[in-house]
Amino acid sequence: MRQVAQQAGVDVSVVSRLLNEDPRLSISPATRDRVLQAITDLDYRPNLAARALRTNHGGMIAFVVPDFTSSVYAHVISGAHQRAQEIGYAVVVDALDPDLARTARRYRARGIDGALLAGATLPDRDVVSLEDLSIPMVLLNRRVPGLTRTACVDYAAASRLAIDHLADLGHRDVMVLSSPRNADFTERLKAFRSRARSRRVTTSTATAGGSRRRPATTPAAGSWEATGSAR
Repeated sequence: MRQVAQQAGVDVSVVSRLLNEDPRLSISPATRDRVLQAITDLDYRPNLAARALRTNHGGMIAFVVPDFTSSVYAHVISGAHQRAQEIGYAVVVDALDPDLARTARRYRARGIDGALLAGATLPDRDVVSLEDLSIPMVLLNRRVPGLTRTACVDYAAASRLAIDHLADLGHRDVMVLSSPRNADFTERLKAFRSRARSRRVTTSTATAGGSRRRPATTPAAGSWEATGSAR
């Protein structure tokens, strides 16, 4: 960085603040161009590890999943990766550890700034502890009473799409296959049943892995994958 500053004819602090996108930095366009050109000419690359130690921010977000083989998470991770890049972060994928406090300590030690948690299999009592952890964690696709750090789909809109699709194909008896029941499942089921009544569709429910019936059509990617064939 000192060589960059010397070639551009500026103080080292100017280079540092420019690289860190300090909004309070006030320099002329010509000076900015000189610094950027010096960075290019010298092929300067910031030491991210040193920056993480100095600022206590590593520029990384963990995406925590319970199942690496599920195609569902691939789409969500892709979207998270794209958005993270836009705001200057990188995404690392990690396996779910039920001990969230231990996970938070491990992330802090490795310079990870926050985590997106796909924790559908965790009990509600464990999930609510997210608010007290030493690292920001956001729960994905699940609502838990008392927890504000969540990012969920619009269940009502998703239910309309699913029921309308099946009803338009002529199906009148639909099974809702879900993960283990919790408050989140209750909200989804309520939305499904409401739309089903308006389309004169009968619904029944089953827990994934314990049903003796299969859906009449192969569903879009969700929290489970069908083994039946499409009709």
